Amino acid sequence: MNIYYSMVLDASYSMTQHTPPAFGPMKEAARDSYQTVHDTWQERPGEAKFAMIWFDEVINQTQYNTNTARAWMPDDIRDLPEPQPGASTKLFSATETMAKFLAQERQRNIFTGPRDQYVMVVFSDGADNYSF
Repeated sequence: MNIYYSMVLDASYSMTQHTPPAFGPMKEAARDSYQTVHDTWQERPGEAKFAMIWFDEVINQTQYNTNTARAWMPDDIRDLPEPQPGASTKLFSATETMAKFLAQERQRNIFTGPRDQYVMVVFSDGADNYSF
């Protein structure tokens, strides 16, 4: 069994406006989630692939950590930039972007076995004021 594990992370300013701010704990939860998948698939047959989007009014999607020129690792999530004031939120657009990306990967015959799984986890406060 293979798994394509994807995450959509809310990096909008609203994530800093909670008491306490939600951005740091969200990054830790995402890191822990990815680390668990990574560790689990080290000990079982099959392969795990990882994809991530982080967003505010801009959707950032990359297969590689451009700061290190290698695939993302769980601890790299801690390096996502702090949200800036005034940035809007494209929650629904970011989620749609990831869904389309995963569909394209499946069409490319990546992980199409009967037991293979595609998973998308969305970490957000639920606010959206800029999708269209």
